[in-house]
Amino acid sequence: MHLTVEQLRAAERGEAVRIEAGGKKYVLLSQGVYEDSLDFSPWTTREIDALADEALELISGDGLDEPDEA
Repeated sequence: MHLTVEQLRAAERGEAVRIEAGGKKYVLLSQGVYEDSLDFSPWTTREIDALADEALELISGDGLDEPDEA
């Protein structure tokens, strides 16, 4: 398989490159773009943000869980 200079430059810029080989159509991605598109996390972005907010509240302390000074 051979790429044109334009196709190679597009792939280097992180763009998806559509190619056809053997009568089949493919999309070529650079390895970095491909790996960035994989999501192995069981958490959604919303869940991660909510957990981070909750953790921040716990460590910042609002004074409600501390004993009253007499």
